[in-house]
Amino acid sequence: MKCTIIPYVLSLESELRKIHYYSYAEHIPEDDLLREITDMEPPFTIRFKILKQDSQSTLWRTRSTALSYSDTISAFAEGESLELVYRKRIAPLGTITLQVREEKDRLTMCPNGLYYRLFKLRVENVIPPGVHLRDWTYVWLIERGFLSLHAATIAPDPKRACILMAPPNVGKSLTTLKALNEGWYFLSEDISVVDAKGMVYAVPYTSTFLHERSWLRHLPLLSYYVPTRSRSLGELFKERLLPKANVRYMFFLETSKGEDEVIPLDKDRDITSVLNRMTVINNSEFTWQGNALINARFYLKGNLGNVMKQDLRLKKALLKNAKDVLLVRARSPTAFLDLIKEIA
Repeated sequence: MKCTIIPYVLSLESELRKIHYYSYAEHIPEDDLLREITDMEPPFTIRFKILKQDSQSTLWRTRSTALSYSDTISAFAEGESLELVYRKRIAPLGTITLQVREEKDRLTMCPNGLYYRLFKLRVENVIPPGVHLRDWTYVWLIERGFLSLHAATIAPDPKRACILMAPPNVGKSLTTLKALNEGWYFLSEDISVVDAKGMVYAVPYTSTFLHERSWLRHLPLLSYYVPTRSRSLGELFKERLLPKANVRYMFFLETSKGEDEVIPLDKDRDITSVLNRMTVINNSEFTWQGNALINARFYLKGNLGNVMKQDLRLKKALLKNAKDVLLVRARSPTAFLDLIKEIA
């Protein structure tokens, strides 16, 4: 199965319909809606597949030159290619394995069957493969000039995209749903991707707000192990889907117990405060800076500083390209949308 998950940017190839915790597209859509809209092949590809057995990778063929980053992680780099293998014994079940191969325009991540089936929730210091894929995607896109935000994006028309940033459970997904029901255009409801020119790209297959058909949705832990049919907002509102749009407004949403209000933020004189808001909200979703596999990658490539600078540069570029940056305090998603409509 292959589908476009970020138009003009990234496609995903997967044997599986669900990649737990992969925030960009946890439920793989059956129809490639974005490919139909854009009619082009994205330049970058991510592959996710189950490892049938330990492949004869470059890493294993050249074991003597591989870097042992820890007792569980080995890595090897040659030119623009990097290979990393994570192996951990889980007694008495066996060994979990994750192989990653990174090339210029392709990233391949392969957990073995035990790892994928068993670790759909974090257990001590072992985290699901989808978390590694999410964090790796974030870093991989940063290096290619694309910033991922923990944000929804809607638009009253194709030329005025509104980015809604908020911590978890504030209401950006419900605000997005209400806007779509009123005829707004849709780009994303949980993860938004922007570039340095102020263009925001659709990420419509995220899973924060899903249409679940199974009663198993009422059993959160069990739902991770029993398949359920789900449809994202991108599939439900495909006729309102925009592949990309220019960023016009950036809103920070906060729940208020008092009066609803909109506070303009000075993105020039108070840029440090605005950047701090963005970073704190992003850190609630993306954990790449504390990911042991990502740290091994940085150790081998020696480019952590460059990635941090690029991350900051893209955030500043977004603020520069946005017409207005505003803080919206309201008591409900309906109130959020009412205040946003008055401005946008």
